[in-house]
Amino acid sequence: MGRTRYTAAPDVTVAHRGGAGCRPENSWAAFRWSYALGVRWFETDVRASRDGVPVLHHDRSLRRLFGLEADVRDLTWDELRGLRTPGGERLLRPSDVLEAMPDARLAVDVKEARVVPGLLAELRRVDAVDRVCVAGASDAVLAGVARAEPAVERALGWQSLVRLLTRVHLGLPVGRLPDGAGWLHVPDRVPDRFGGRVVCTAQVVECAHERGLRVLAWTVDDPERMRALLDLGVDGVITDRPDLLREALVARSAAAGRAGGPVAPPTLPVCPPASPTSDVLPGPGPTW
Repeated sequence: MGRTRYTAAPDVTVAHRGGAGCRPENSWAAFRWSYALGVRWFETDVRASRDGVPVLHHDRSLRRLFGLEADVRDLTWDELRGLRTPGGERLLRPSDVLEAMPDARLAVDVKEARVVPGLLAELRRVDAVDRVCVAGASDAVLAGVARAEPAVERALGWQSLVRLLTRVHLGLPVGRLPDGAGWLHVPDRVPDRFGGRVVCTAQVVECAHERGLRVLAWTVDDPERMRALLDLGVDGVITDRPDLLREALVARSAAAGRAGGPVAPPTLPVCPPASPTSDVLPGPGPTW
């Protein structure tokens, strides 16, 4: 098998925070479970410890998952690595996933600019710069990543994303977008407290594709909406429930066959999840 690259063989299934609807978010249990389903594309979050080590963690604070009144940036990696959730889960680094799953890709939500040097150093150390896409930060931060390491893929920063969405929905010209971005990570809809309006529309997908951007819609856990987005032509769906998306893909493939059209093979294998002893699964995770 050839080397896996982020842009190779587009997938449509991206496990949000490793598969947070099925196992604890950003945990080894989540990544391993989704991998057993056949997922090879993951979305995750990265923050920096006090000494600059990249850590897979969404919140600034450690309170929600670890019950600790401190922020990630307050503790060194040696201190963070000893923490456990009530369920026994521990913090991971990007290299833990990339080394254990050499055919996996990571879409990384960069939560703070200070994590970039440590993140790039870690990706270079494990020879995985071309298996990662950075997203979620400002255009300036993501452009800085590109200057430091051109092999890392990147999505539009949040300023360009907001401008594109606003102008498309108002029917106005979008104008120039940052050079070099290859992805649009777009929310499916705005939060309910802001009206719940659908954001990822056919017009947005068409606009992105016209500009050479692949579209990942997030975070979608409803099978009916998953099917609707696939019909719009999105390139990927970021979901907490990769199992439900897998079922939708299998049903979609079967329906195409019954209709006499070309049958696209489902992106995920039609098989039960692998057992804990299966060769499909990576090892038990980091041993530190």
